[in-house]
Amino acid sequence: MAFYLDDTQRKTLTRLATSWTWRTQWPTWALIVTIYSGWFGAATHARELGLPLAVALLALLSAWYMSLQHELLHGHPTRSRLVNAGLGFAPLAVWFPYGIYRDSHLQHHEDAHLTHPERDPESYFVNSLVWQRAGWAIRALLTFRNTFIGRLLVGAGVFYFSDRCGCARQNQAR
Repeated sequence: MAFYLDDTQRKTLTRLATSWTWRTQWPTWALIVTIYSGWFGAATHARELGLPLAVALLALLSAWYMSLQHELLHGHPTRSRLVNAGLGFAPLAVWFPYGIYRDSHLQHHEDAHLTHPERDPESYFVNSLVWQRAGWAIRALLTFRNTFIGRLLVGAGVFYFSDRCGCARQNQAR
């Protein structure tokens, strides 16, 4: 079993769990309303918006919807699997049906090597030796890449580059 939190982080989470935002999950509910209304608004008003803007909005909202589906399958905003499935079933992004995505993604989490820098191909983490050897510029880039805006702007490119040059992980074949 992997341990992700230290005592300080556990105490912080315990304190945050008493907040109104945590208990109500209102940001996730706002996200649901924003994504659905935005997607259906852009789809039904595509002619008025113009094709380039409508396509751009639908692409952005579809990607955002996939992020929402990820939150839903992890139990946000409700603890009810049925309610969350109802909130995420619509094929707005035409990716996978929600049930298939949920089952395969949760199976992915049943891995002792989840987020391990050298064993999880989806990990954005690096091991301590690689981090110590990286210069300040690479560290800054990797740190930026792990922020929301960094994932949007440079995420895939940094991941591809760092994987190719060996900056992100040591040789996995060892």
